[in-house]
Amino acid sequence: MYQLIEPYRHYLESNCRYASETISDCLGTLPQIFQNLEIQQVQQIDPRRVSRALRHSRWEITPDGIQRVEKEPAGYLLALKEFLQYLERSGFAVPEGLSDLVSLPADARPKLGGLTGEEQARLREFLIFNVKNDRQRRDTALLFLLMGTDCSLAEALALKVHPDGVIYSGAVARVSGDFLVRDQQYYVRIKSARNVYREVRVPEEAIHFINFYLENRKNRSSALFINDSGKNPLGRISEVAAGRFIGKACQAAGIDLPAGQLADILRNTAIRAVGERPQIISETGNQTAA
Repeated sequence: MYQLIEPYRHYLESNCRYASETISDCLGTLPQIFQNLEIQQVQQIDPRRVSRALRHSRWEITPDGIQRVEKEPAGYLLALKEFLQYLERSGFAVPEGLSDLVSLPADARPKLGGLTGEEQARLREFLIFNVKNDRQRRDTALLFLLMGTDCSLAEALALKVHPDGVIYSGAVARVSGDFLVRDQQYYVRIKSARNVYREVRVPEEAIHFINFYLENRKNRSSALFINDSGKNPLGRISEVAAGRFIGKACQAAGIDLPAGQLADILRNTAIRAVGERPQIISETGNQTAA
């Protein structure tokens, strides 16, 4: 049974794109899963054994005896469901639909990981030449911004630049919409859904491609990422359209990411790469460490 650990780890990393802590939790739960299933080999798993493993998750041993848990352990359920899905998708001789027997709590949101170092290098190699027209330059700028900051896709699409349609530097202007220059470094102020701002440093490479896009696009606007076609060429692009664009760019770079998780994976790439903590800026302007 334990010879499955390494291929299962690879599945969690490459197929599920989970963060290292989520992967460790799933792997660490395997002995308990094997015990609760009461199996010696994969071929023994059937719906009855899965139901028994689920029952085990609903009870715990306490000093006062066995008691029903107030809330089913989301980590255990996730680990069980993912292990069963791994077996199903890898062609093991198990009954179909085993993983469907495991329902996750509504608030179970496993942490995703980011791009690997090799994937980042491959994507960058593709992007630096993906600048032949307005759309390519926009998508490249968006991808560099997502990989270089902890912006969510919605936050990135809401950003503004100077009314002239660019990001100024140095003595010309220190503030350009949501972007500013301080001590020769670029920062962006990102507004959350709770109307709280955080200030994040933007890598020079991201600024380079953002400004290349801004200075060469046909239509000037204070909106950073705009639609480049249709009846409203100055309107912002939607999250759905942006997700489709970045998905195509990643595929062109030979990177296969789960649908609906593209932006989060790119964002987590930045979160794990940035060593400094973003500043949180209240609406009154006071600053605190995140």
